[in-house]
Amino acid sequence: MSTEVSKIEEIIKNNLEEEARRSIDELVKRTTAETQQAVDRINGVYGSAIKTLKKLELTDATIFDFFQKTNGNIRVVDVENKWSSHLTINIAGNILLFDSPIPLKEKTRYKVIIMAMEIAPEVQA
Repeated sequence: MSTEVSKIEEIIKNNLEEEARRSIDELVKRTTAETQQAVDRINGVYGSAIKTLKKLELTDATIFDFFQKTNGNIRVVDVENKWSSHLTINIAGNILLFDSPIPLKEKTRYKVIIMAMEIAPEVQA
């Protein structure tokens, strides 16, 4: 009887060890994959930030302050303006008109830099 119990204990022990090994292997595999995905996302964000900063072609260090203040909400776009016009911004169908619009010459290439910085609500005392 004790031999049968010993065999059962050994089978259970082997099954537990095998299951533990499988679970650990799966956990390591999943952790490795998730870590790589996180690294890829971080590299993508920093790569995009660096690419944007390079497009600015500015050497003044204050651009880094703007980059921090806008939390990276800076975009640079090269555009070819075909007709004489003014720069406007369209946000969700609302065209923003400026008091002093930026005039654009016809048949001219421009580098347009857009920054969006959150403004904290005013606290009233």
